Amino acid sequence: MTLIMGARCINGVVLVADKRIISRENSEPVYSEKITGEIKGVLTGFSGDRGTFELFRNRLRNYTKNIKESEKAADIDDIIWQLHEIKTSFLNSRGSYKFELMIGVSSRFYKDGKSSSISFL
Repeated sequence: MTLIMGARCINGVVLVADKRIISRENSEPVYSEKITGEIKGVLTGFSGDRGTFELFRNRLRNYTKNIKESEKAADIDDIIWQLHEIKTSFLNSRGSYKFELMIGVSSRFYKDGKSSSISFL
């Protein structure tokens, strides 16, 4: 079981997670990070199969690379939509590989100056 917690702080968001990851290909657990920070100001915590996590992280890295290459500023609505699209495509193609996301979003994306955390179940 994965435990990921998010807390909104005065100057940002904190995500914490355990490090035990199970792979469908190997019954022995490995210990690795479950939180990624590919997009500045956005942390993503992942629970689920390690292989699915790696695919998710690669898709997120490609999205980030495309933003940087286009020199377009990252918009939080676009980022959340992209994360939703990745999750939906995984559910459609790998329905048996269940996973969940928790996203911590920096206050720099919001006019009210408050950070937030979002769960995608």
